[in-house]
Amino acid sequence: MNASQVINKVGPAATEFEAFTTGHYSWHKGRALYTEFLANRVTETSRGPILDVGCGMGHFLAAMQERRIAAAGFDISSRAVESARKRARVDVLQHDASTPWPFANGSFDAVTMFDVLEHFSFERFVLDEARRVLTGHGQLFLVTVNRNSIFHTILGQRWGGKKDPEHVTYYDCAELSRAVRSAGFSVKEIRTFFNLGVAGEASRVLRPFRIPGILIFAQALGDSIYLRASKGS
Repeated sequence: MNASQVINKVGPAATEFEAFTTGHYSWHKGRALYTEFLANRVTETSRGPILDVGCGMGHFLAAMQERRIAAAGFDISSRAVESARKRARVDVLQHDASTPWPFANGSFDAVTMFDVLEHFSFERFVLDEARRVLTGHGQLFLVTVNRNSIFHTILGQRWGGKKDPEHVTYYDCAELSRAVRSAGFSVKEIRTFFNLGVAGEASRVLRPFRIPGILIFAQALGDSIYLRASKGS
């Protein structure tokens, strides 16, 4: 996940190092295909500039750079920021998303938060900041874990979404829609999916399945929720 450290409750250096050694920041064919999918979805409706919140190692930022779309990002992890700057060669800041974002009002055409929102116990501040830095008809792109995943129901605490100790909030589609709408956004698209591209990030047994990088969309029971919203109506 590209935002494993975007949380104001981040622990000591040992915790940060552990996040970098469990696969969350790894680069492989499955993640490459997933990043390409996200980049394509964002650029279908946005030409930048784009702000990637919790940018991690800069994989998405690099995809924006390859498409010649202006982008910037930030992450709370110093190691992530250092790597992102090398990989993407764009503006990347070390910053905690739970504090005011260092950008002027209306600075970006899109804000992306991929696997970020679940790291906050109070999402409203983050969503308010996203809305503030967006242009009048700017868009918000979210991916977060789905509390109603069929695998969560089957596996309980053994579910991959539960294995990251920094996950503090879990949404279903209705809850995420309400949170986003209450922050002043208009939800344009929301659906769930299973992502074989990152299979194995919580369990070594599943790692062979991540090679195909297949996304399987489901109406409500997938492991992750994809949401696109607009600041304007």
